[in-house]
Amino acid sequence: MISLRAISLVIVATVLFAHSAPAVTWQIIDYPGADGTSVSGTNLNLDVVGAYGLGSTTHAFLLKGGVFTTIDVPGADLTSATSINDDGDIAGLYFVTAEGRMHGFLLQGGTYTTIDYPGAVYTLIYGLNNLGDIAGYYLDVAAVFHGFTLVSGVFTSIDAPNAMSTQVTGINDNGDLLGAAFLADNLAHGFARTHGHFQHIAVPGATETFPTGINNRKQVVGFATFQNGKQAGFLFSNGQYIRLTRPDATINAFDINDNGDISGSYVDAQQKDHGFLRIH
Repeated sequence: MISLRAISLVIVATVLFAHSAPAVTWQIIDYPGADGTSVSGTNLNLDVVGAYGLGSTTHAFLLKGGVFTTIDVPGADLTSATSINDDGDIAGLYFVTAEGRMHGFLLQGGTYTTIDYPGAVYTLIYGLNNLGDIAGYYLDVAAVFHGFTLVSGVFTSIDAPNAMSTQVTGINDNGDLLGAAFLADNLAHGFARTHGHFQHIAVPGATETFPTGINNRKQVVGFATFQNGKQAGFLFSNGQYIRLTRPDATINAFDINDNGDISGSYVDAQQKDHGFLRIH
């Protein structure tokens, strides 16, 4: 089963890393009967997309109005939904074993469209905004990952400065991008790209920072690894980092909508994956 699944915008100011936040509601999401569940995206309607594992197979799902719907790209052996916009369009990725290839997809009005970066071996989509712009990353024939966007039918390859590998994981309606650059140290260094300019993203005290979602208010979520090897999700909002934690669980935050509601997954003490919505 695939893994079911910051912006410290170089601010010259005092940045707080808070360990608590105003009262919120945590909604746990488990696909009925699944071995594990991950939530990757949510929109303003609190429609949720993600993936669930069943045996050796991974399926995508939509949770809308309390009803789960399985999403499987026709002909795929694995499907994962990673993003949903406010119109209900869904983006994600799928794998075809016979080809040995990962493809991106867009599900719009009941129609699946395959999205492959030209010449790529793998294409993975992780961001979809309300304009229909898509962001993700692809693997080239030299086994190097590059970020990309697809805007108005035009692909653009994106490489962070000095990166050995670049992964783009989020896009908002302003075209701001998020992702991680892997440098010579082989560690994930977070970045944002605004108007073509790259900015470092680094959670205080973390050895690796992996931002994954940005909304139109420039609130950012993601996850970070610390020197003790532990991982935690985070929210960056109004100049503060807020660590996202649950007792006996490892949190990964993947997306945030314009209300500040966060979606993601956590691993419990029994090593089982669960999805969540953290409703603001």
